[in-house]
Amino acid sequence: MVKQCKQSVSRDQLRHVGVPGLQTLARGIALSDETTPSPARQSAILSRMVSADGAILSNLRRGALEHCVLAMLRREPLYGLDIARRLTADGVLMASEGTLYPLLARLRRAGLVQTTWQESVEGPPRRYYSLTRDGAASVSAFASTWKPFRDAVDAALEGDVTP
Repeated sequence: MVKQCKQSVSRDQLRHVGVPGLQTLARGIALSDETTPSPARQSAILSRMVSADGAILSNLRRGALEHCVLAMLRREPLYGLDIARRLTADGVLMASEGTLYPLLARLRRAGLVQTTWQESVEGPPRRYYSLTRDGAASVSAFASTWKPFRDAVDAALEGDVTP
């Protein structure tokens, strides 16, 4: 059993969640209710948990980032750098701009966004991205799926999941 925050969850339960970061985290936590890890073991566990946090965040970003971009475009067309600044402001949704432009290209090829070039008073023309009808449908579908998913994850983390 994996013990954390006075609640026990088996490794198998974490594996069935399907999030690789949680599987990594499960391997790093003490495996018995009766044993207390040595200080050296506790340090090793903490080190693995920190790297697991990065893996968890990376997996969560991968599943949600494109929908966050689409949701931003609901209000108004935006150019790439403006999207990047908004997404990197908190350091959670996107760590660097490097992943944004390939994502925007995929969204354009999929027909979820369209682009137009507009002159800029501050330099060269800018490519603005706007939501298509398919993009609006995609973000609406994600939003309606996200809320019950988020609530279920929150309930599981709080130990409120019952069989």
